Amino acid sequence: MAKILVVEDESVVAWHVQETLQKLGHEVTKIAATGKEAILITAQTKPHLVLMDIGLQGDVDGVAAAKTIYFELDVPVVYLTAHADEQTLQRATETSPFGYLVKPFQEAELHATIKIALQRHQLEKALKETQQWYATTLISIGDATIATDIDGCVTFMNPTAEILTGWNQEQALGAFITQILDLVDGETRDLIENPLLAAMRRGDTMTLPQGALLRARDGTERVIGDSASPIRNRDGQIIGGVMVFQDLSDRRRVEVSLQQQNQWLEHRYDQLMLQLHQRNEQLQQAISCTQLLQCVLEQTRETPDRLQILQLTLKELGQTLEADYCWATLHDEAYEIATIVCNHSQGVETPTSLVGNQIELQDFSRFYLRLFQRDCWVDPSLDLLPPIYQSLLDSTTQMLICPIADERRVIGEVGILIQGKPVWSRLQAGLVAQVVSQATIVLRQAPLDQITHTQVGDL
Repeated sequence: MAKILVVEDESVVAWHVQETLQKLGHEVTKIAATGKEAILITAQTKPHLVLMDIGLQGDVDGVAAAKTIYFELDVPVVYLTAHADEQTLQRATETSPFGYLVKPFQEAELHATIKIALQRHQLEKALKETQQWYATTLISIGDATIATDIDGCVTFMNPTAEILTGWNQEQALGAFITQILDLVDGETRDLIENPLLAAMRRGDTMTLPQGALLRARDGTERVIGDSASPIRNRDGQIIGGVMVFQDLSDRRRVEVSLQQQNQWLEHRYDQLMLQLHQRNEQLQQAISCTQLLQCVLEQTRETPDRLQILQLTLKELGQTLEADYCWATLHDEAYEIATIVCNHSQGVETPTSLVGNQIELQDFSRFYLRLFQRDCWVDPSLDLLPPIYQSLLDSTTQMLICPIADERRVIGEVGILIQGKPVWSRLQAGLVAQVVSQATIVLRQAPLDQITHTQVGDL
């Protein structure tokens, strides 16, 4: 049983057609009287077939409606006609109708026409799906693929073939294969017989000689390898040819890639050796920092003056790191004020007025946030620094600022200036921060306000 839409503007004829269809076991989805109505109902109900009166009145006649229904909605149409002029019949033929029924028609004629139309549409649908499957398969093949008819004219190209030849399928369709596949010998530069034409002529698979070059449309040359075979129908007759080929220049690129990888490995080896050397240097620095810490602890073991501990720490740091200038700043208990409490210089004249200078922490929250997280500043940008720290920098100076921390909190910072030395690493900064914190951990027994007030009072 098929679902059928009847399009007829004469109601008596429409009822008669509906009655006959129902008698034959079909379902009439609806009866439409105009072309526009027929298109709308077809789109909504998706019938299996449309019986279309060829001579509908209105802006959209039966031929125009049938064209839209078949080509856009993929529903087959059978025309109903009593009489029509030659021009209308010619227009109707161009819409690929699935049959004609001349009114009045017999029940047997209607039954046969419907059956043939439905079968034909099923065959067309299956053919389209098969063609789509083959086209999708050929398009998906990674190798370049070109097919021709028996005359050697291109009927298909996949995207890979388009890339290698420089021709897109729309341009190449119908062109002779030698125009699309320009093949020359890589050594002699002589033209090579097209293997696809040779395969169709000899009825066998043909391959290209080694070193064959494909000249693309833009003049680019590629080394390719291919095989071409004839296409035969069910009777074994040759009806065309197909060629599948590869860009063998990929192999050359692989060789070049391997060479480059070897070079990269050698370079990487040199980098690793350099990193190993740097790690050795950093290990030496760690040993130096450990020795520095021991030296500071030994000198401050019997020292009751907490401020002297900081001063000795700065001195040992400056000498070990060959720093030009070092200073220590302590925070009050409320984290409101930071005070520079001591400094140390080596061959650099620094105003003694720096000691005693105070910084309001809340004005430089971005700068102090990192320090409160027990992280160091390595060459911080000027816009982050308090003005007193900005005044110490010039174009040749590096600045390192490390937090002074005990087990509970960050109590201050130590700043170090070095000129003309390589950029500090985060590891180096961390080592210095550990030395500073370990050396000053004894300060936790003394209130910070006492140290800062004592220092300021001594100025």
